[in-house]
Amino acid sequence: MPYNSFGATEAGALRKFAVGGYTPVADEFGGSAAVAAALADATHALVQAFPLVALDALQRPDLCAVEARGVEGQTTIAFPAFLRPITANRVHVWRGMPSAFTSRPVLNTDAWQGSGPYGGLSSPTPSGPVVELPPEGFTVTSTGVTLTSGLARNEQVFASWDVTVEDAAYSVPSVADWVELGAAAMLGPKVYAQATAQWEYVSAMVAEWTDLLEALGKGAVTPADLRTARWWRAPERAQDNTVGSVRRYRA
Repeated sequence: MPYNSFGATEAGALRKFAVGGYTPVADEFGGSAAVAAALADATHALVQAFPLVALDALQRPDLCAVEARGVEGQTTIAFPAFLRPITANRVHVWRGMPSAFTSRPVLNTDAWQGSGPYGGLSSPTPSGPVVELPPEGFTVTSTGVTLTSGLARNEQVFASWDVTVEDAAYSVPSVADWVELGAAAMLGPKVYAQATAQWEYVSAMVAEWTDLLEALGKGAVTPADLRTARWWRAPERAQDNTVGSVRRYRA
């Protein structure tokens, strides 16, 4: 299933109906296959509603601050748990003191390598932007990367990578909760009629799900997990000549 339903589960969807002492079971909602189909439909609806910038950040994090302030000799760098598992051959890493990141870091394949009459693979490293580490500068692990050489005190590390979103281990808790809400909103009306005592609760879930999709489409809500991650910020000069910043996900 694409995106592995962001980690949503049958148990999570059924818990949406657990009110008072009631413990729901899959058979009451058509069986596990019916619950799985509802999870898949809810996942598809969310993916369609997500602003592309947020969806891209969940599957291809760009310039995520994986170490804001290093300690002397540190080599182990952990990536955010909700942005794993990592696709090993799609990882880019930058390191340097905070003052080095006043301009956007660049890839080894960016234009400076081949620009100008003397451009090419032997071109010197540009004096401005920080350039990504070469492949021998780090090793990809199950939780992040291990640097070949230790950090200096206060050194920062940024990384871009691809997430294997189809993997069973992929899990974004805040989005998984939304998927489970959507699945419950789809299952409830098939089980409870409008004349039943449970209908008010079910209809409230349906309304919440509908409002969520609308808010996502407008870019009015952001997954809580994405809000906890820190990204490279480009300095910008504001109108009052002070320095401001703007969040950048991916160019």
